[in-house]
Amino acid sequence: MKKQIQQIIDAVKESQRILIVGHVSPDGDCFGSMFALGMELERQGKYVRTSAGEGLTDKYNFMRDYLNCCAAKDLDEEEFDLVIAVDTADDYRVGSILEPIFKKQPLKISIDHHMTNPGFSDINWVEERSATGELIYELLKEMDAPITVRTANALYAAIMTDTGNFIYSNTTPETLRLAAELVSIGAEVQMLAEEIYNKRSLGATKLMGAAIDTIKLYHDEKIAIMYADYAMIEGCGAVPADCESLINFAREIDTVEIAMLVREINKTRYKVSLRSKKYADVAQLAGFFGGGGHHFAAGCTLDGTMEEVMEKMLMKAEELI
Repeated sequence: MKKQIQQIIDAVKESQRILIVGHVSPDGDCFGSMFALGMELERQGKYVRTSAGEGLTDKYNFMRDYLNCCAAKDLDEEEFDLVIAVDTADDYRVGSILEPIFKKQPLKISIDHHMTNPGFSDINWVEERSATGELIYELLKEMDAPITVRTANALYAAIMTDTGNFIYSNTTPETLRLAAELVSIGAEVQMLAEEIYNKRSLGATKLMGAAIDTIKLYHDEKIAIMYADYAMIEGCGAVPADCESLINFAREIDTVEIAMLVREINKTRYKVSLRSKKYADVAQLAGFFGGGGHHFAAGCTLDGTMEEVMEKMLMKAEELI
Protein backbone atom coordinates (compact mmCIF):
# COMPACT_ATOMS: atom_id res chain seq x y z
CA MET A 1 0.00 0.00 0.00
CA LYS A 2 1.27 3.49 -0.86
CA LYS A 3 2.34 5.56 2.14
CA GLN A 4 -0.09 8.37 1.26
CA ILE A 5 -3.02 5.96 1.06
CA GLN A 6 -2.27 4.62 4.53
CA GLN A 7 -1.97 8.18 5.85
CA ILE A 8 -5.36 9.06 4.33
CA ILE A 9 -7.01 5.95 5.79
CA ASP A 10 -5.54 6.71 9.22
CA ALA A 11 -6.69 10.35 9.07
CA VAL A 12 -10.21 9.30 8.11
CA LYS A 13 -10.38 6.80 10.98
CA GLU A 14 -9.48 9.55 13.47
CA SER A 15 -12.01 12.05 12.09
CA GLN A 16 -15.77 12.28 12.50
CA ARG A 17 -16.71 15.46 10.63
CA ILE A 18 -15.23 15.56 7.12
CA LEU A 19 -15.49 18.20 4.42
CA ILE A 20 -14.70 17.18 0.83
CA VAL A 21 -14.04 20.07 -1.55
CA GLY A 22 -13.47 20.43 -5.27
CA HIS A 23 -12.44 23.17 -7.65
CA VAL A 24 -14.36 26.12 -9.06
CA SER A 25 -16.24 25.37 -12.28
CA PRO A 26 -16.53 21.72 -11.20
CA ASP A 27 -16.60 19.01 -13.86
CA GLY A 28 -17.39 15.31 -13.92
CA ASP A 29 -14.08 14.24 -12.39
CA CYS A 30 -14.57 16.71 -9.55
CA PHE A 31 -18.17 15.71 -8.75
CA GLY A 32 -17.62 12.00 -9.36
CA SER A 33 -14.52 11.85 -7.15
CA MET A 34 -16.18 13.84 -4.34
CA PHE A 35 -19.32 11.72 -4.37
CA ALA A 36 -17.61 8.32 -4.66
CA LEU A 37 -15.36 9.10 -1.69
CA GLY A 38 -18.08 10.87 0.28
CA MET A 39 -20.57 8.00 -0.04
CA GLU A 40 -18.01 5.58 1.40
CA LEU A 41 -17.15 7.89 4.29
CA GLU A 42 -20.85 8.26 5.07
CA ARG A 43 -21.17 4.47 5.04
CA GLN A 44 -18.41 4.41 7.65
CA GLY A 45 -20.58 6.59 9.88
CA LYS A 46 -18.81 9.89 9.27
CA TYR A 47 -20.59 13.23 8.97
CA VAL A 48 -19.75 14.33 5.43
CA ARG A 49 -20.28 17.57 3.53
CA THR A 50 -19.16 18.24 -0.04
CA SER A 51 -18.73 21.60 -1.73
CA ALA A 52 -17.51 22.82 -5.11
CA GLY A 53 -18.33 25.99 -6.99
CA GLU A 54 -22.01 26.83 -6.70
CA GLY A 55 -22.96 23.24 -6.00
CA LEU A 56 -24.20 20.48 -8.28
CA THR A 57 -24.74 21.62 -11.88
CA ASP A 58 -27.60 20.50 -14.14
CA LYS A 59 -25.39 18.21 -16.23
CA TYR A 60 -24.56 16.10 -13.18
CA ASN A 61 -28.00 16.29 -11.62
CA PHE A 62 -28.35 12.51 -11.97
CA MET A 63 -26.12 12.30 -8.86
CA ARG A 64 -28.38 14.57 -6.79
CA ASP A 65 -29.52 11.70 -4.55
CA TYR A 66 -26.03 10.27 -4.05
CA LEU A 67 -24.80 12.85 -1.53
CA ASN A 68 -25.30 16.49 -0.57
CA CYS A 69 -23.27 19.06 -2.51
CA CYS A 70 -23.56 22.67 -1.46
CA ALA A 71 -22.18 26.03 -2.46
CA ALA A 72 -19.42 27.31 -0.17
CA LYS A 73 -21.67 30.06 1.18
CA ASP A 74 -24.02 27.39 2.57
CA LEU A 75 -21.39 25.85 4.83
CA ASP A 76 -21.90 28.67 7.32
CA GLU A 77 -19.69 28.20 10.38
CA GLU A 78 -19.60 24.42 10.49
CA GLU A 79 -16.65 22.80 12.25
CA PHE A 80 -14.73 19.90 10.70
CA ASP A 81 -11.93 17.57 11.82
CA LEU A 82 -10.64 16.99 8.31
CA VAL A 83 -10.90 18.51 4.84
CA ILE A 84 -10.09 16.58 1.66
CA ALA A 85 -9.50 18.42 -1.63
CA VAL A 86 -10.02 16.28 -4.73
CA ASP A 87 -9.09 17.07 -8.34
CA THR A 88 -7.86 20.49 -7.22
CA ALA A 89 -4.46 21.62 -8.48
CA ASP A 90 -3.88 24.42 -5.95
CA ASP A 91 -5.60 25.80 -2.86
CA TYR A 92 -6.80 28.95 -4.62
CA ARG A 93 -8.65 26.70 -7.11
CA VAL A 94 -11.31 25.97 -4.48
CA GLY A 95 -12.53 29.54 -5.00
CA SER A 96 -12.42 32.76 -3.01
CA ILE A 97 -15.29 31.82 -0.67
CA LEU A 98 -14.14 28.28 0.07
CA GLU A 99 -10.40 29.00 0.31
CA PRO A 100 -10.47 30.53 3.83
CA ILE A 101 -12.74 27.69 5.02
CA PHE A 102 -10.27 25.18 3.58
CA LYS A 103 -7.20 26.83 5.07
CA LYS A 104 -8.57 27.03 8.64
CA GLN A 105 -9.24 23.29 8.93
CA PRO A 106 -6.93 21.43 11.35
CA LEU A 107 -5.93 18.67 8.92
CA LYS A 108 -5.90 18.92 5.12
CA ILE A 109 -5.55 16.21 2.47
CA SER A 110 -5.14 16.58 -1.30
CA ILE A 111 -5.91 13.80 -3.77
CA ASP A 112 -5.16 14.95 -7.30
CA HIS A 113 -3.89 13.92 -10.73
CA HIS A 114 -2.56 17.34 -11.84
CA MET A 115 1.24 17.15 -11.83
CA THR A 116 1.44 20.95 -11.45
CA ASN A 117 -0.03 20.51 -7.94
CA PRO A 118 2.53 21.99 -5.48
CA GLY A 119 1.37 19.83 -2.55
CA PHE A 120 -0.58 22.40 -0.55
CA SER A 121 -1.99 20.10 2.14
CA ASP A 122 -0.66 18.19 5.15
CA ILE A 123 -1.05 14.91 3.26
CA ASN A 124 -0.64 15.03 -0.52
CA TRP A 125 -1.34 12.18 -2.91
CA VAL A 126 -0.56 13.60 -6.34
CA GLU A 127 -0.11 11.04 -9.08
CA GLU A 128 -0.48 11.26 -12.84
CA ARG A 129 -3.58 9.36 -13.93
CA SER A 130 -6.29 9.91 -16.52
CA ALA A 131 -8.56 11.28 -13.79
CA THR A 132 -8.67 11.75 -10.03
CA GLY A 133 -11.44 9.16 -10.13
CA GLU A 134 -8.77 6.50 -10.76
CA LEU A 135 -7.03 7.47 -7.51
CA ILE A 136 -10.32 7.43 -5.60
CA TYR A 137 -11.06 3.93 -6.90
CA GLU A 138 -7.65 2.72 -5.70
CA LEU A 139 -8.26 4.33 -2.30
CA LEU A 140 -11.71 2.73 -1.97
CA LYS A 141 -10.30 -0.70 -2.79
CA GLU A 142 -7.62 -0.28 -0.10
CA MET A 143 -10.44 0.69 2.30
CA ASP A 144 -12.24 -2.56 1.38
CA ALA A 145 -15.21 -0.39 0.44
CA PRO A 146 -18.16 -2.02 -1.33
CA ILE A 147 -18.37 -0.52 -4.83
CA THR A 148 -22.10 0.00 -5.34
CA VAL A 149 -23.80 0.93 -8.59
CA ARG A 150 -23.92 4.54 -7.45
CA THR A 151 -20.21 4.51 -6.66
CA ALA A 152 -19.48 2.89 -10.02
CA ASN A 153 -21.55 5.57 -11.79
CA ALA A 154 -19.73 8.38 -9.98
CA LEU A 155 -16.29 6.93 -10.78
CA TYR A 156 -17.19 6.13 -14.39
CA ALA A 157 -18.46 9.70 -14.85
CA ALA A 158 -15.20 11.01 -13.39
CA ILE A 159 -13.02 9.01 -15.75
CA MET A 160 -15.31 9.37 -18.77
CA THR A 161 -15.30 13.17 -18.63
CA ASP A 162 -11.56 13.67 -18.11
CA THR A 163 -10.73 11.34 -21.00
CA GLY A 164 -13.26 12.90 -23.39
CA ASN A 165 -15.27 9.67 -23.35
CA PHE A 166 -12.04 7.65 -23.66
CA ILE A 167 -10.63 9.37 -26.76
CA TYR A 168 -8.01 11.73 -25.28
CA SER A 169 -4.32 10.80 -25.15
CA ASN A 170 -4.51 10.33 -21.36
CA THR A 171 -6.59 7.18 -21.88
CA THR A 172 -4.31 4.29 -20.88
CA PRO A 173 -4.79 0.51 -20.86
CA GLU A 174 -5.26 0.76 -17.08
CA THR A 175 -7.97 3.39 -17.62
CA LEU A 176 -9.89 1.05 -19.89
CA ARG A 177 -9.44 -1.91 -17.57
CA LEU A 178 -10.75 0.16 -14.67
CA ALA A 179 -13.72 1.34 -16.73
CA ALA A 180 -14.49 -2.28 -17.63
CA GLU A 181 -14.45 -3.19 -13.92
CA LEU A 182 -16.93 -0.40 -13.19
CA VAL A 183 -19.22 -1.57 -16.00
CA SER A 184 -19.08 -5.14 -14.65
CA ILE A 185 -20.14 -3.77 -11.24
CA GLY A 186 -23.12 -2.02 -12.82
CA ALA A 187 -22.07 1.43 -14.08
CA GLU A 188 -24.92 2.62 -16.29
CA VAL A 189 -22.96 3.53 -19.41
CA GLN A 190 -25.89 4.51 -21.63
CA MET A 191 -27.48 6.69 -18.95
CA LEU A 192 -24.17 8.41 -18.20
CA ALA A 193 -23.50 9.10 -21.87
CA GLU A 194 -26.98 10.53 -22.34
CA GLU A 195 -26.81 12.75 -19.26
CA ILE A 196 -23.26 14.04 -19.80
CA TYR A 197 -22.84 14.19 -23.57
CA ASN A 198 -26.19 13.91 -25.30
CA LYS A 199 -28.49 16.20 -23.33
CA ARG A 200 -28.45 19.98 -22.94
CA SER A 201 -30.87 22.85 -22.40
CA LEU A 202 -32.06 25.13 -25.19
CA GLY A 203 -29.96 27.91 -23.64
CA ALA A 204 -26.83 25.77 -23.68
CA THR A 205 -27.53 24.86 -27.30
CA LYS A 206 -27.88 28.52 -28.28
CA LEU A 207 -24.67 29.32 -26.40
CA MET A 208 -22.78 26.80 -28.50
CA GLY A 209 -23.70 28.71 -31.64
CA ALA A 210 -22.92 32.11 -30.15
CA ALA A 211 -19.53 30.98 -28.84
CA ILE A 212 -18.59 29.30 -32.13
CA ASP A 213 -19.23 32.61 -33.88
CA THR A 214 -16.49 34.23 -31.76
CA ILE A 215 -13.73 31.85 -32.87
CA LYS A 216 -10.72 33.53 -34.45
CA LEU A 217 -7.59 31.84 -35.76
CA TYR A 218 -4.02 33.09 -35.46
CA HIS A 219 -0.46 32.05 -36.26
CA ASP A 220 -1.14 30.21 -39.52
CA GLU A 221 -4.46 28.99 -38.05
CA LYS A 222 -2.65 26.94 -35.38
CA ILE A 223 -4.10 28.95 -32.49
CA ALA A 224 -7.84 29.37 -31.93
CA ILE A 225 -9.38 31.79 -29.44
CA MET A 226 -13.05 31.95 -28.52
CA TYR A 227 -14.89 33.68 -25.69
CA ALA A 228 -18.08 33.77 -23.67
CA ASP A 229 -19.05 36.83 -21.63
CA TYR A 230 -22.00 37.23 -19.27
CA ALA A 231 -24.04 39.16 -21.82
CA MET A 232 -23.74 36.26 -24.24
CA ILE A 233 -24.46 33.59 -21.62
CA GLU A 234 -27.51 35.37 -20.23
CA GLY A 235 -28.73 36.40 -23.67
CA CYS A 236 -28.83 32.76 -24.72
CA GLY A 237 -30.65 31.74 -21.55
CA ALA A 238 -27.64 29.67 -20.46
CA VAL A 239 -25.61 29.48 -17.24
CA PRO A 240 -21.80 29.63 -16.75
CA ALA A 241 -21.64 25.85 -16.26
CA ASP A 242 -22.81 25.47 -19.87
CA CYS A 243 -19.38 26.75 -20.98
CA GLU A 244 -17.68 23.54 -19.80
CA SER A 245 -17.21 21.85 -23.19
CA LEU A 246 -17.29 24.85 -25.55
CA ILE A 247 -13.52 24.79 -26.03
CA ASN A 248 -13.80 21.49 -27.89
CA PHE A 249 -15.30 23.30 -30.90
CA ALA A 250 -12.11 25.36 -31.23
CA ARG A 251 -9.84 22.40 -30.53
CA GLU A 252 -11.50 20.27 -33.22
CA ILE A 253 -10.65 22.68 -36.06
CA ASP A 254 -8.28 20.70 -38.27
CA THR A 255 -5.42 23.22 -38.35
CA VAL A 256 -5.50 24.11 -34.65
CA GLU A 257 -2.86 22.99 -32.16
CA ILE A 258 -3.72 25.31 -29.24
CA ALA A 259 -7.33 26.24 -28.39
CA MET A 260 -8.37 28.82 -25.82
CA LEU A 261 -11.72 29.72 -24.29
CA VAL A 262 -11.84 33.01 -22.38
CA ARG A 263 -14.85 33.20 -20.06
CA GLU A 264 -15.86 36.26 -18.08
CA ILE A 265 -15.91 35.88 -14.30
CA ASN A 266 -16.49 39.60 -13.82
CA LYS A 267 -15.60 42.72 -15.82
CA THR A 268 -11.97 42.60 -14.68
CA ARG A 269 -11.31 38.86 -14.27
CA TYR A 270 -11.41 36.03 -16.81
CA LYS A 271 -11.01 32.25 -16.70
CA VAL A 272 -8.99 30.83 -19.58
CA SER A 273 -9.37 27.16 -20.55
CA LEU A 274 -6.58 25.71 -22.69
CA ARG A 275 -6.36 22.60 -24.88
CA SER A 276 -3.75 21.26 -27.28
CA LYS A 277 -3.58 18.27 -29.60
CA LYS A 278 -0.13 16.93 -30.43
CA TYR A 279 2.83 18.76 -28.93
CA ALA A 280 2.13 22.11 -27.25
CA ASP A 281 2.39 22.03 -23.43
CA VAL A 282 -0.55 24.15 -22.31
CA ALA A 283 0.27 23.43 -18.65
CA GLN A 284 3.42 25.46 -19.26
CA LEU A 285 1.35 28.17 -20.92
CA ALA A 286 -1.05 28.29 -17.98
CA GLY A 287 1.90 28.32 -15.60
CA PHE A 288 3.08 31.65 -17.01
CA PHE A 289 -0.07 33.15 -15.51
CA GLY A 290 -0.19 31.24 -12.24
CA GLY A 291 -2.38 28.43 -13.50
CA GLY A 292 -1.72 24.76 -14.17
CA GLY A 293 -3.10 21.47 -15.34
CA HIS A 294 -1.93 18.81 -17.77
CA HIS A 295 0.21 18.84 -20.92
CA PHE A 296 -2.86 18.84 -23.20
CA ALA A 297 -5.46 20.45 -20.90
CA ALA A 298 -4.91 23.32 -18.49
CA GLY A 299 -6.28 26.65 -17.32
CA CYS A 300 -5.56 29.92 -15.56
CA THR A 301 -7.25 33.11 -14.39
CA LEU A 302 -6.19 36.59 -15.52
CA ASP A 303 -7.14 40.10 -14.54
CA GLY A 304 -7.75 42.86 -17.08
CA THR A 305 -10.17 43.47 -19.90
CA MET A 306 -11.26 40.74 -22.29
CA GLU A 307 -9.04 42.23 -25.00
CA GLU A 308 -6.00 42.47 -22.69
CA VAL A 309 -6.40 38.88 -21.53
CA MET A 310 -6.72 37.56 -25.08
CA GLU A 311 -3.66 39.54 -26.20
CA LYS A 312 -1.53 38.25 -23.31
CA MET A 313 -2.55 34.66 -23.92
CA LEU A 314 -1.96 34.91 -27.66
CA MET A 315 1.54 36.33 -27.23
CA LYS A 316 2.59 33.48 -24.94
CA ALA A 317 0.84 30.82 -27.01
CA GLU A 318 2.77 31.89 -30.10
CA GLU A 319 6.01 31.10 -28.25
CA LEU A 320 4.94 27.45 -27.95
CA ILE A 321 4.00 26.90 -31.59
